[in-house]
Amino acid sequence: MKNLDYYTQVQPIKSKNDVREEIFEEHEFENFIGTAKQIETKREDLQIVADNAYAMHLKNRRQEKVDKRDEFKNDLLIYHGVNHHPKGEYCFDLAWDFGHSEGLHNVQHFFERFVILIKN
Repeated sequence: MKNLDYYTQVQPIKSKNDVREEIFEEHEFENFIGTAKQIETKREDLQIVADNAYAMHLKNRRQEKVDKRDEFKNDLLIYHGVNHHPKGEYCFDLAWDFGHSEGLHNVQHFFERFVILIKN
């Protein structure tokens, strides 16, 4: 089983303003030349692109957290030899409910206590 830190490492969250700046730099907005109307239209279009990019960033980050949680769960079940046990996932869910607010080490602690009940 991997170190618990592995399961908590996800991409850092960016601020909406950081994403906006990245998009505006990527599209070289500062170098854009045009009429005031064209500049305003370009700014509005890039703001829409930035809003969509930020929403996608948050969605990807959430998915990465879910994937890491699932990997942690699978690794924990395999490590304790209950990955094919009919109550293995229930045992993990119970440990998650009891311990996830305190961190994965607490989830692991509760799981190790609960898994004894289903292994024998």
